[in-house]
Amino acid sequence: MKFFITCMLLFLAAGAVSAQEKTFFVCGHITNTDKQAVPFAGVQVAGRSSGTNADRNGFYILRTALPAIVKVSALGYKTQQRTVNAIAGADTIRADFILISEPVQLQPVDISSVHAAEKITEAVNLTDFELRDHLLWLLYSTANNNSLIAVTDTSGKNIHRFPLAFCAEGISRTQHGYVYAISGDTVYLFDHNATGFTDFTMPVKTFSEQVLPLVAWKDSVYYYEKKDTSQAMFSFWYFDKKHHITGTLYHFLDYEKYEANQETNYEINRINGTLSDNEKNGMMSENGAPHGDFSRMIALTTMIQPVYCPLRLIRDSVYIFNFDDDSIYVYGKDNRFVRRTNLAFDHYGLQYKNKDILVDEEGRSAYFKYTIKSVTYLEKINLDNGTKISAQSLDKFPFIEKIRISNGSAYFCLFDHSGPGKSRTLYKEKIN
Repeated sequence: MKFFITCMLLFLAAGAVSAQEKTFFVCGHITNTDKQAVPFAGVQVAGRSSGTNADRNGFYILRTALPAIVKVSALGYKTQQRTVNAIAGADTIRADFILISEPVQLQPVDISSVHAAEKITEAVNLTDFELRDHLLWLLYSTANNNSLIAVTDTSGKNIHRFPLAFCAEGISRTQHGYVYAISGDTVYLFDHNATGFTDFTMPVKTFSEQVLPLVAWKDSVYYYEKKDTSQAMFSFWYFDKKHHITGTLYHFLDYEKYEANQETNYEINRINGTLSDNEKNGMMSENGAPHGDFSRMIALTTMIQPVYCPLRLIRDSVYIFNFDDDSIYVYGKDNRFVRRTNLAFDHYGLQYKNKDILVDEEGRSAYFKYTIKSVTYLEKINLDNGTKISAQSLDKFPFIEKIRISNGSAYFCLFDHSGPGKSRTLYKEKIN
């Protein structure tokens, strides 16, 4: 009875709905054949973007137009679906599901590289590269402390060349595509697409406030990340420039990390308050030995455990990979929540610092990238059910500096420290 009361309260709070397409609340309990709740099962409406997840007790609430085919899936169970029809005079429909166990059949994966790498280019003055619009953007240093961007196809054939009046080592880039250089109080930014290259300027203060927090963008919508000082509580929010709408997309707090990090930060601040300026700069104490409190403060900073929760744009949707609660959160058009999917593969590389989510430049696939003993591994993620499709190691190329993915191929850069010219080489290798 409490469950139905909750559903009715949600319906009353939702207000009036369109007369052209009346929506209903479909509520239910998901259990297995042993009458045990199935937590966090995925609930999806076939052929629509409507979707949600059950809570930890197996209860779900879904708002959709009826009739509809409702599909329920969970790792270790057979997917079930049923048609839910409207009932005259009712705004809330009950639809329970009983899932049947099914052994998880994970296909064995070969984590060895099976494709030969192709050398694209090699140069002493190659400093960096990016992929965009199926083109390579190669950054070179030139004489007189200036730089050059060469635009090539994915085989290395030259298309455009753009000289820049800045030293390559002084050029940085944001996470949303801009290449920039800072000179005095001005930031010089350069943007590029398949047909041209533009540059513009803005004050350093404006750049710091508006550009650096940006983690992704699509069309006129910009996505920002805000963290607290403990690194355990953060949110993603968005700004729709076209419609002048700002809203919060996603919140997350790992309470255990928050408590632990807060205590660690408190101890760091306490020690920092007792150190002299010389000691804070890492200088020796009066007896010539390393200062014990300073060493302890530095050690404490490595104990801060930030939440790993990258946001990526894939298939015109927003995907948030929360590796702290092992979930993928998906938001569709107008930044509306679509579904939550459990991450069901062993993300072994998370215990290592060098980890990331790489998105195919075409925006269709996602890969979990991590490094173990200088070898880079790529694990392709099934975005529909959170499992691992395949895995591959680039074991013939240790110490990869940078890697990007486009059209099923990995592009990566190596720096030869041993050679006399200390050149960089850009390779391309097909992913399994």
